Amino acid sequence: MLFPVSRGNQEERDDQVKARGFWVGLVLVLIGGLAGCTSPAQPAAVLPAHGTPATEPSPEETPPSTPPLSPENQRLADLGLALYPEEPEKGPLPANEKGRIMVLMYHRITDDGKDQRWTRTPEDFRHDLEILYERGYRPINARQFIDADWDVPPGYTPVVLTFDDSTPGQLAFTPGEPPQTLEEAVARLDPDSAVGILVAFHQRHPDWKLRATFFVNGNALFGVPAEEKIKLELLDALGFEIGNHTYSHASLKNISAEATAKEMGLNQKVVQDLVPGYKLRTLALPYGIWPHHMDEALSGTYEGIPYENEAFFLVGSNPALPPGDPKYDPYRIPRIQVVDEALQLDTTFPYTWLGYFDRHPENRFVKGD
Repeated sequence: MLFPVSRGNQEERDDQVKARGFWVGLVLVLIGGLAGCTSPAQPAAVLPAHGTPATEPSPEETPPSTPPLSPENQRLADLGLALYPEEPEKGPLPANEKGRIMVLMYHRITDDGKDQRWTRTPEDFRHDLEILYERGYRPINARQFIDADWDVPPGYTPVVLTFDDSTPGQLAFTPGEPPQTLEEAVARLDPDSAVGILVAFHQRHPDWKLRATFFVNGNALFGVPAEEKIKLELLDALGFEIGNHTYSHASLKNISAEATAKEMGLNQKVVQDLVPGYKLRTLALPYGIWPHHMDEALSGTYEGIPYENEAFFLVGSNPALPPGDPKYDPYRIPRIQVVDEALQLDTTFPYTWLGYFDRHPENRFVKGD
Protein backbone atom coordinates (compact mmCIF):
# COMPACT_ATOMS: atom_id res chain seq x y z
CA MET A 1 0.00 0.00 0.00
CA LEU A 2 1.41 3.30 -0.99
CA PHE A 3 1.13 6.27 1.20
CA PRO A 4 0.91 9.60 -0.49
CA VAL A 5 3.70 12.05 0.25
CA SER A 6 2.65 15.40 1.48
CA ARG A 7 3.59 18.45 -0.62
CA GLY A 8 5.53 20.07 2.18
CA ASN A 9 7.74 17.04 2.69
CA GLN A 10 8.44 16.79 -1.04
CA GLU A 11 9.59 20.39 -1.30
CA GLU A 12 11.91 19.92 1.66
CA ARG A 13 13.52 16.91 0.04
CA ASP A 14 13.95 18.80 -3.26
CA ASP A 15 15.71 21.60 -1.42
CA GLN A 16 18.08 19.11 0.20
CA VAL A 17 18.94 17.57 -3.18
CA LYS A 18 19.68 20.99 -4.64
CA ALA A 19 21.92 21.85 -1.72
CA ARG A 20 23.88 18.64 -2.09
CA GLY A 21 24.26 19.33 -5.83
CA PHE A 22 25.59 22.82 -5.14
CA TRP A 23 28.30 21.58 -2.80
CA VAL A 24 29.28 18.71 -5.09
CA GLY A 25 29.62 21.15 -7.99
CA LEU A 26 31.70 23.53 -5.94
CA VAL A 27 34.07 20.72 -4.95
CA LEU A 28 34.44 19.61 -8.57
CA VAL A 29 35.23 23.18 -9.65
CA LEU A 30 37.93 23.45 -6.99
CA ILE A 31 39.44 20.10 -7.96
CA GLY A 32 39.49 21.14 -11.62
CA GLY A 33 41.25 24.41 -10.81
CA LEU A 34 43.96 22.69 -8.85
CA ALA A 35 44.50 20.20 -11.64
CA GLY A 36 44.82 23.06 -14.12
CA CYS A 37 47.55 24.68 -12.04
CA THR A 38 49.73 21.62 -12.27
CA SER A 39 48.92 20.69 -15.84
CA PRO A 40 51.95 20.16 -18.14
CA ALA A 41 50.34 22.51 -20.62
CA GLN A 42 50.77 25.38 -18.12
CA PRO A 43 54.30 25.13 -16.68
CA ALA A 44 55.15 27.20 -13.65
CA ALA A 45 57.59 30.12 -14.11
CA VAL A 46 61.27 29.28 -13.38
CA LEU A 47 62.71 31.61 -10.76
CA PRO A 48 66.31 32.85 -11.10
CA ALA A 49 68.94 31.32 -8.90
CA HIS A 50 69.71 33.17 -5.71
CA GLY A 51 71.92 36.22 -6.31
CA THR A 52 71.45 36.39 -10.11
CA PRO A 53 69.47 39.07 -11.95
CA ALA A 54 66.14 38.11 -13.42
CA THR A 55 66.89 40.05 -16.63
CA GLU A 56 69.93 40.69 -18.87
CA PRO A 57 71.97 43.76 -17.82
CA SER A 58 71.49 46.89 -19.85
CA PRO A 59 74.37 48.05 -22.10
CA GLU A 60 75.21 50.71 -19.52
CA GLU A 61 75.69 48.00 -16.89
CA THR A 62 77.96 45.78 -19.07
CA PRO A 63 81.57 45.92 -17.78
CA PRO A 64 84.01 47.49 -20.26
CA SER A 65 86.16 45.12 -22.31
CA THR A 66 89.97 45.09 -22.00
CA PRO A 67 91.51 47.46 -24.60
CA PRO A 68 93.60 45.75 -27.28
CA LEU A 69 97.36 45.67 -26.85
CA SER A 70 99.62 47.87 -28.94
CA PRO A 71 101.32 45.97 -31.79
CA GLU A 72 104.63 46.07 -29.92
CA ASN A 73 103.13 44.77 -26.68
CA GLN A 74 101.25 42.12 -28.64
CA ARG A 75 104.58 40.87 -30.02
CA LEU A 76 106.01 40.76 -26.51
CA ALA A 77 102.95 38.88 -25.26
CA ASP A 78 103.26 36.36 -28.11
CA LEU A 79 106.88 35.76 -27.08
CA GLY A 80 105.99 35.38 -23.39
CA LEU A 81 107.78 38.58 -22.34
CA ALA A 82 106.82 41.37 -19.97
CA LEU A 83 104.78 44.17 -21.54
CA TYR A 84 105.89 47.78 -21.69
CA PRO A 85 103.90 50.07 -19.35
CA GLU A 86 101.01 51.69 -21.21
CA GLU A 87 101.54 54.91 -19.23
CA PRO A 88 105.16 54.99 -18.00
CA GLU A 89 105.94 57.18 -15.07
CA LYS A 90 107.65 60.52 -15.62
CA GLY A 91 111.31 60.64 -14.66
CA PRO A 92 112.87 62.87 -12.00
CA LEU A 93 115.09 65.05 -14.21
CA PRO A 94 114.28 68.51 -15.59
CA ALA A 95 113.90 68.75 -19.37
CA ASN A 96 116.98 69.65 -21.42
CA GLU A 97 116.66 68.67 -25.09
CA LYS A 98 119.77 70.63 -26.07
CA GLY A 99 122.12 68.35 -24.17
CA ARG A 100 124.26 65.50 -25.46
CA ILE A 101 123.50 61.78 -25.75
CA MET A 102 125.82 58.84 -25.20
CA VAL A 103 126.08 56.32 -28.05
CA LEU A 104 127.86 53.35 -26.48
CA MET A 105 129.96 50.92 -28.51
CA TYR A 106 130.38 47.24 -27.65
CA HIS A 107 132.09 44.45 -29.57
CA ARG A 108 132.61 41.14 -27.79
CA ILE A 109 130.56 39.99 -24.80
CA THR A 110 132.48 37.05 -23.37
CA ASP A 111 134.40 35.73 -20.39
CA ASP A 112 137.35 34.48 -22.43
CA GLY A 113 139.46 37.59 -21.73
CA LYS A 114 140.87 37.94 -25.24
CA ASP A 115 141.37 41.37 -26.84
CA GLN A 116 140.52 43.19 -23.65
CA ARG A 117 140.14 46.54 -25.41
CA TRP A 118 137.17 45.15 -27.37
CA THR A 119 135.76 42.80 -24.75
CA ARG A 120 133.15 43.25 -22.04
CA THR A 121 132.34 40.39 -19.70
CA PRO A 122 128.69 39.41 -19.17
CA GLU A 123 129.01 40.47 -15.52
CA ASP A 124 130.33 43.90 -16.51
CA PHE A 125 127.62 44.33 -19.13
CA ARG A 126 124.94 43.57 -16.52
CA HIS A 127 126.56 46.18 -14.29
CA ASP A 128 126.51 48.71 -17.15
CA LEU A 129 122.76 48.24 -17.52
CA GLU A 130 122.14 48.56 -13.79
CA ILE A 131 123.97 51.87 -13.43
CA LEU A 132 122.35 53.27 -16.56
CA TYR A 133 118.92 52.34 -15.24
CA GLU A 134 119.55 53.71 -11.77
CA ARG A 135 120.80 57.05 -13.14
CA GLY A 136 117.79 57.70 -15.32
CA TYR A 137 118.90 56.45 -18.75
CA ARG A 138 116.60 54.50 -21.09
CA PRO A 139 117.61 52.88 -24.42
CA ILE A 140 116.71 53.80 -28.00
CA ASN A 141 117.92 52.44 -31.35
CA ALA A 142 120.36 54.25 -33.65
CA ARG A 143 117.62 54.83 -36.22
CA GLN A 144 115.50 56.44 -33.51
CA PHE A 145 118.40 58.72 -32.66
CA ILE A 146 118.74 60.03 -36.22
CA ASP A 147 114.94 60.46 -36.41
CA ALA A 148 114.93 62.40 -33.11
CA ASP A 149 112.44 59.79 -31.91
CA TRP A 150 113.03 60.09 -28.16
CA ASP A 151 111.22 56.90 -27.24
CA VAL A 152 111.63 57.39 -23.48
CA PRO A 153 109.34 58.93 -20.85
CA PRO A 154 109.74 62.63 -19.99
CA GLY A 155 112.40 63.19 -17.37
CA TYR A 156 114.72 60.45 -18.68
CA THR A 157 117.80 60.48 -20.91
CA PRO A 158 118.00 58.33 -24.05
CA VAL A 159 121.10 56.20 -24.52
CA VAL A 160 122.05 54.22 -27.65
CA LEU A 161 123.59 50.76 -27.22
CA THR A 162 125.46 49.59 -30.33
CA PHE A 163 127.22 46.27 -31.03
CA ASP A 164 129.72 45.84 -33.88
CA ASP A 165 130.86 42.78 -35.83
CA SER A 166 127.93 40.39 -35.03
CA THR A 167 130.18 38.29 -32.79
CA PRO A 168 128.87 35.03 -31.22
CA GLY A 169 128.65 36.44 -27.69
CA GLN A 170 126.19 39.09 -28.79
CA LEU A 171 123.46 36.59 -29.67
CA ALA A 172 123.68 32.89 -28.84
CA PHE A 173 121.41 30.00 -27.89
CA THR A 174 121.83 27.17 -25.43
CA PRO A 175 123.28 23.95 -26.97
CA GLY A 176 121.08 22.01 -29.35
CA GLU A 177 119.55 22.18 -32.79
CA PRO A 178 118.69 25.65 -34.11
CA PRO A 179 115.40 26.95 -32.69
CA GLN A 180 112.51 26.56 -35.11
CA THR A 181 110.25 29.32 -33.79
CA LEU A 182 110.70 32.73 -32.25
CA GLU A 183 109.12 31.50 -29.02
CA GLU A 184 111.68 28.70 -28.81
CA ALA A 185 114.47 31.15 -29.67
CA VAL A 186 113.51 33.38 -26.74
CA ALA A 187 113.29 30.41 -24.38
CA ARG A 188 116.74 29.19 -25.45
CA LEU A 189 118.66 32.47 -25.32
CA ASP A 190 122.11 32.06 -23.82
CA PRO A 191 121.78 34.00 -20.53
CA ASP A 192 125.35 35.30 -20.90
CA SER A 193 124.89 36.65 -24.43
CA ALA A 194 124.15 40.34 -24.91
CA VAL A 195 120.58 39.69 -26.10
CA GLY A 196 120.01 37.18 -23.31
CA ILE A 197 121.18 39.74 -20.75
CA LEU A 198 119.04 42.51 -22.27
CA VAL A 199 115.92 40.34 -22.31
CA ALA A 200 116.46 39.23 -18.70
CA PHE A 201 116.99 42.86 -17.66
CA HIS A 202 113.75 43.87 -19.36
CA GLN A 203 111.91 41.08 -17.54
CA ARG A 204 113.01 42.62 -14.23
CA HIS A 205 112.45 46.19 -15.42
CA PRO A 206 109.60 46.25 -17.98
CA ASP A 207 110.10 49.99 -18.58
CA TRP A 208 113.57 49.20 -19.98
CA LYS A 209 112.64 48.63 -23.61
CA LEU A 210 114.36 46.12 -25.87
CA ARG A 211 116.39 48.64 -27.83
CA ALA A 212 119.91 48.29 -29.25
CA THR A 213 121.50 48.39 -32.70
CA PHE A 214 123.51 45.43 -33.97
CA PHE A 215 125.86 46.49 -36.78
CA VAL A 216 126.34 43.20 -38.61
CA ASN A 217 128.79 41.75 -41.11
CA GLY A 218 126.99 39.55 -43.62
CA ASN A 219 129.85 37.06 -43.89
CA ALA A 220 129.88 36.34 -40.13
CA LEU A 221 126.44 36.56 -38.55
CA PHE A 222 126.89 35.57 -34.90
CA GLY A 223 129.06 32.54 -35.60
CA VAL A 224 126.60 29.74 -36.48
CA PRO A 225 125.48 29.71 -40.14
CA ALA A 226 122.47 27.45 -39.49
CA GLU A 227 121.11 29.99 -36.98
CA GLU A 228 121.52 33.15 -39.05
CA LYS A 229 117.90 33.45 -40.17
CA ILE A 230 116.27 32.83 -36.79
CA LYS A 231 118.71 35.20 -35.10
CA LEU A 232 118.02 38.12 -37.43
CA GLU A 233 114.29 37.43 -37.25
CA LEU A 234 114.52 37.42 -33.47
CA LEU A 235 116.34 40.77 -33.35
CA ASP A 236 113.65 42.31 -35.50
CA ALA A 237 110.77 40.73 -33.54
CA LEU A 238 112.15 41.92 -30.20
CA GLY A 239 112.46 45.52 -31.39
CA PHE A 240 116.22 45.74 -31.86
CA GLU A 241 117.72 47.35 -34.97
CA ILE A 242 119.94 45.64 -37.54
CA GLY A 243 122.54 48.05 -38.92
CA ASN A 244 125.16 47.93 -41.67
CA HIS A 245 128.82 47.24 -40.87
CA THR A 246 129.79 46.21 -44.44
CA TYR A 247 129.73 42.64 -45.69
CA SER A 248 133.30 41.68 -44.77
CA HIS A 249 134.37 44.42 -42.31
CA ALA A 250 136.45 46.02 -45.06
CA SER A 251 138.32 49.25 -44.58
CA LEU A 252 136.55 51.68 -46.90
CA LYS A 253 139.60 53.88 -47.36
CA ASN A 254 141.57 51.76 -49.80
CA ILE A 255 138.99 49.93 -51.93
CA SER A 256 137.43 50.89 -55.27
CA ALA A 257 134.05 52.44 -55.83
CA GLU A 258 132.74 49.09 -57.11
CA ALA A 259 134.07 47.28 -54.05
CA THR A 260 132.53 49.90 -51.77
CA ALA A 261 129.13 49.42 -53.40
CA LYS A 262 129.50 45.64 -53.01
CA GLU A 263 130.35 45.91 -49.32
CA MET A 264 127.23 48.00 -48.74
CA GLY A 265 124.79 46.35 -51.13
CA LEU A 266 125.76 42.74 -50.49
CA ASN A 267 125.27 43.25 -46.77
CA GLN A 268 121.81 44.68 -47.47
CA LYS A 269 121.05 41.71 -49.73
CA VAL A 270 122.08 39.13 -47.13
CA VAL A 271 119.91 40.70 -44.46
CA GLN A 272 117.00 41.19 -46.83
CA ASP A 273 117.16 37.55 -47.94
CA LEU A 274 116.93 36.41 -44.31
CA VAL A 275 114.38 39.01 -43.17
CA PRO A 276 112.37 39.98 -46.27
CA GLY A 277 111.80 43.70 -46.64
CA TYR A 278 114.22 44.74 -43.93
CA LYS A 279 116.07 47.99 -44.72
CA LEU A 280 119.45 48.85 -43.22
CA ARG A 281 119.45 52.57 -42.45
CA THR A 282 122.56 53.20 -40.36
CA LEU A 283 126.23 52.35 -40.94
CA ALA A 284 129.02 51.80 -38.43
CA LEU A 285 132.29 52.52 -40.21
CA PRO A 286 134.73 49.57 -39.89
CA TYR A 287 137.73 50.72 -37.84
CA GLY A 288 136.16 54.16 -37.83
CA ILE A 289 137.87 54.85 -41.17
CA TRP A 290 136.25 57.37 -43.52
CA PRO A 291 135.20 56.04 -46.99
CA HIS A 292 137.26 57.05 -49.98
CA HIS A 293 134.25 56.77 -52.29
CA MET A 294 131.61 58.67 -50.40
CA ASP A 295 128.88 58.48 -53.03
CA GLU A 296 128.95 54.68 -53.12
CA ALA A 297 129.08 54.51 -49.33
CA LEU A 298 125.96 56.62 -49.04
CA SER A 299 123.64 54.87 -51.48
CA GLY A 300 123.47 52.78 -54.61
CA THR A 301 122.35 49.46 -56.05
CA TYR A 302 124.07 46.09 -55.98
CA GLU A 303 122.73 43.15 -58.01
CA GLY A 304 119.42 44.97 -58.28
CA ILE A 305 119.18 45.58 -54.51
CA PRO A 306 119.08 49.26 -53.51
CA TYR A 307 120.79 50.41 -50.32
CA GLU A 308 121.05 53.69 -48.45
CA ASN A 309 123.00 54.63 -45.33
CA GLU A 310 121.33 57.63 -43.72
CA ALA A 311 123.94 58.08 -40.98
CA PHE A 312 127.52 57.04 -40.16
CA PHE A 313 128.55 56.06 -36.64
CA LEU A 314 132.23 56.52 -35.81
CA VAL A 315 134.69 54.97 -33.38
CA GLY A 316 134.80 58.23 -31.52
CA SER A 317 134.95 59.01 -27.86
CA ASN A 318 132.46 61.79 -27.09
CA PRO A 319 128.72 62.04 -26.45
CA ALA A 320 126.76 62.99 -29.56
CA LEU A 321 124.88 66.17 -30.37
CA PRO A 322 121.18 65.53 -31.03
CA PRO A 323 119.56 66.17 -34.41
CA GLY A 324 118.46 69.76 -34.56
CA ASP A 325 121.65 71.11 -33.06
CA PRO A 326 123.37 73.45 -35.56
CA LYS A 327 126.56 71.38 -35.34
CA TYR A 328 124.86 67.98 -35.71
CA ASP A 329 126.23 65.95 -38.64
CA PRO A 330 124.49 62.62 -39.36
CA TYR A 331 127.65 61.32 -41.04
CA ARG A 332 129.91 61.99 -38.08
CA ILE A 333 128.11 60.61 -35.05
CA PRO A 334 130.65 59.78 -32.33
CA ARG A 335 130.45 56.73 -30.08
CA ILE A 336 131.93 55.97 -26.67
CA GLN A 337 133.90 52.77 -26.24
CA VAL A 338 132.90 50.65 -23.27
CA VAL A 339 136.06 49.06 -21.90
CA ASP A 340 137.45 47.79 -18.63
CA GLU A 341 138.48 50.39 -16.08
CA ALA A 342 141.92 48.81 -15.86
CA LEU A 343 142.79 50.27 -19.27
CA GLN A 344 142.63 53.76 -17.72
CA LEU A 345 141.44 55.45 -20.90
CA ASP A 346 140.20 59.00 -20.58
CA THR A 347 137.26 58.69 -22.95
CA THR A 348 135.36 55.60 -21.88
CA PHE A 349 132.06 54.74 -20.32
CA PRO A 350 131.18 54.40 -17.52
CA TYR A 351 134.25 55.69 -15.76
CA THR A 352 134.45 59.03 -17.50
CA TRP A 353 131.18 60.17 -19.06
CA LEU A 354 128.73 59.07 -16.38
CA GLY A 355 130.69 61.06 -13.85
CA TYR A 356 130.93 63.99 -16.25
CA PHE A 357 127.16 64.22 -16.64
CA ASP A 358 126.73 63.91 -12.88
CA ARG A 359 128.96 66.97 -12.48
CA HIS A 360 127.53 68.83 -15.50
CA PRO A 361 123.81 68.05 -15.71
CA GLU A 362 123.35 71.12 -17.90
CA ASN A 363 125.08 69.19 -20.71
CA ARG A 364 122.93 66.06 -20.36
CA PHE A 365 120.01 65.54 -22.74
CA VAL A 366 116.72 64.95 -20.90
CA LYS A 367 113.42 64.47 -22.69
CA GLY A 368 110.76 67.09 -22.03
CA ASP A 369 106.98 66.74 -21.87
